[in-house]
Amino acid sequence: MKRAVIFLLATLLLLSMLGMVPVHSQKKVVALDGTFRTLPDGTKLYRVKDLYTTGFAELLRDLKGNLTVWGYEVREINGLTSENLRGADALVVAKLYDPSVNYTSTEISAVAAWFKTGGKFLYAGCDSDFVEPYYAAKVGNFKQDQTSQILAAVGSSLRIEFVSVEDAVGFGGIGAPYRVFANETAGGVNREGWAGTITKGLSRVLFHGPAIVIGFKEGKYVPIDQVLDENTMWLFRTTEKGAIVHNTPTPTKVVAPGQRGRFVLAAAQKVRVDGSYSKVVAAGESIMGDRNSCTAVERGVTLQGMQYVKNVLEWGLTVEQVPIDYMTYSIVAVVVVVAVVSAVVVLRKRKKK
Repeated sequence: MKRAVIFLLATLLLLSMLGMVPVHSQKKVVALDGTFRTLPDGTKLYRVKDLYTTGFAELLRDLKGNLTVWGYEVREINGLTSENLRGADALVVAKLYDPSVNYTSTEISAVAAWFKTGGKFLYAGCDSDFVEPYYAAKVGNFKQDQTSQILAAVGSSLRIEFVSVEDAVGFGGIGAPYRVFANETAGGVNREGWAGTITKGLSRVLFHGPAIVIGFKEGKYVPIDQVLDENTMWLFRTTEKGAIVHNTPTPTKVVAPGQRGRFVLAAAQKVRVDGSYSKVVAAGESIMGDRNSCTAVERGVTLQGMQYVKNVLEWGLTVEQVPIDYMTYSIVAVVVVVAVVSAVVVLRKRKKK
């Protein structure tokens, strides 16, 4: 009996090391950044732009409703603290209202610590550098800067460029150049490799007034192509008629104002955390607040934002182990076998005594 128990434990140890032990299913927790502060007049100023503004709050309601139907536990949190993130499997951060609601250094550290426990998913949505009329100064770059700070803290090589991107109406723009959508028929949807798991069944996803995704490598900003690899893939992009628009004094990092071509709207990455991965999506548009990628219809065009969110969460919350090379497999197997044999020998000696 003891011999059988030891063998079973050794076998489970080996399977665990190989990432093959089945995980018991449980309800995953999706945390939404609903941080706010109460103003002197009693109203709440939310970090995420127009999160509860009439006309846009319905999108948040639909997002929460769908998350619940899909089997997730939804947790809207006030403050990105270690306590609020405890037990969360996914975190959604989105476009900021103004610089007064920027992330604190403590919040950024808390997100990084949470992410680096492994098996987590972060959706880092952003917005363009468009200068809103209610800003006290000509700023718009804070949105890209804040999202990139979060991405840097979790160890991602993805960043958000300090720009807006537009596309040709009728090709990648709906009614106006800034209403960008990733159009499958124009090469805007990536079906290759594991990116196809996220984009499965999608042909049109809205990125309303977005920025673009770029990379960060060896201490500097780089075109996204330089960070794409087996663990980093683009998901959506503009048509070849895409155009860069620059609205603030903050210099661009990679592209130039007026530059034309294809630009990435969203990318996904697996970030290694010890023997497993945490995952992240960086996007020039958010899935909360204002007009966003959850939109189902825009100017008569049917879109698939909610299906995109469903797909991306299924991918993001599927825990993957870092592959171990065959040599490591062999060494682990030998170690386990030796341990089992040694245990059996010890038991036999004790039994004889």
